[in-house]
Amino acid sequence: MNKTTLYREFQKSCSDLVKTEAVMYGISEYSVDIRRQSTKITLYVRSYSVSLTFYIRGKVVIERNIGESEILSSSRYEPYCSGKCTLPQLLGDLVYDLFDRSLLIKAKYDEDRRERAKHKKSLAAVSETEV
Repeated sequence: MNKTTLYREFQKSCSDLVKTEAVMYGISEYSVDIRRQSTKITLYVRSYSVSLTFYIRGKVVIERNIGESEILSSSRYEPYCSGKCTLPQLLGDLVYDLFDRSLLIKAKYDEDRRERAKHKKSLAAVSETEV
């Protein structure tokens, strides 16, 4: 299968796979933006987001938005570029990696929330002792 055909098959399968995985991972908000030269998948986890953009030439850009946008990775996906890639491999490597990153962001959000609650509780205890 040539790269263009593989890319178009990826685009066709991507929406259904993301929908299924979002249900399995407990992510209620996501978007899949399919364009002629790129496909962007964005997962929204609480007030944060993580996105993967896969270009027809094989470039993969992973970004996260925690207050401000930050590029985590920008590289070429070598199995695709070399022509030795299958559709399941492409979907597995890119989409599942994105969902794993979303779980890391969710864990970070939960940790930050616990820290804020702990800090707020300690401030309340200090203010009570001062009164």
